[in-house]
Amino acid sequence: MFISEVEVNMVSFLSKRFWLEVLIKNVLLVILSISLYPIVKEAFSVVTDKAVLNNLVLFVGLIIVVPLFANFAFTYETIKIGSKIQTFTGHLIAFFIMLGSFLLLEMIDVLFVMAVGNITIFRVVLFLFALVILLYDFWDANRIFIKTED
Repeated sequence: MFISEVEVNMVSFLSKRFWLEVLIKNVLLVILSISLYPIVKEAFSVVTDKAVLNNLVLFVGLIIVVPLFANFAFTYETIKIGSKIQTFTGHLIAFFIMLGSFLLLEMIDVLFVMAVGNITIFRVVLFLFALVILLYDFWDANRIFIKTED
């Protein structure tokens, strides 16, 4: 089957627009996450009991599984990038799932530092984990445009 030049141009336009939307969403996500870190830190500053801190680290460490599962279960492959509503909804879902993940990682960071101290390698691993979540979103977005042959 032959693809017309109009169809090729439309796919190219949708591809560029979609990538721009993904980039803007992720830049806003990073800015918002960084901006919220002091608020997260302040919110937990009232907790001084070590047992409570340890319980909070455990609790937050357990509930982070929920947005992480949702992040890896959701895929852009299921949306039609030609549909503005589906695309916007997909971006919104991905944004809030990733924001929840980032905020929970920030909570783990703050609580762990308060409970145990500043262990650089632990904080680096949390940062790398956040980076993987961000990169996964770009990779998942790219899967829409990869056509594999069976």
